[in-house]
Amino acid sequence: MFMIVRFVQKPQRALDIGCGVGRASFELARLFTEVVGIDYCKSFVDTCDVLRDKGHLGYTVTRQGDIVNELHATVDPTIVSQIGS
Repeated sequence: MFMIVRFVQKPQRALDIGCGVGRASFELARLFTEVVGIDYCKSFVDTCDVLRDKGHLGYTVTRQGDIVNELHATVDPTIVSQIGS
């Protein structure tokens, strides 16, 4: 289910508890002035920080045995350009 939300002015803050690597946090950044993501797993938070700072991150997935795929996670450039402004 998707919900379309319209605001007269941009809301101030959102809190994303259990944010993982930040997928929902980055989407919330489209609507809110400030987004705080909290997660217990340090490696998830570190990954989110890299995505926030660089806008992309390469990683590998082992499919079977020696079969490995190189993949790239990216954040919409319009979101990344808004962060910190």
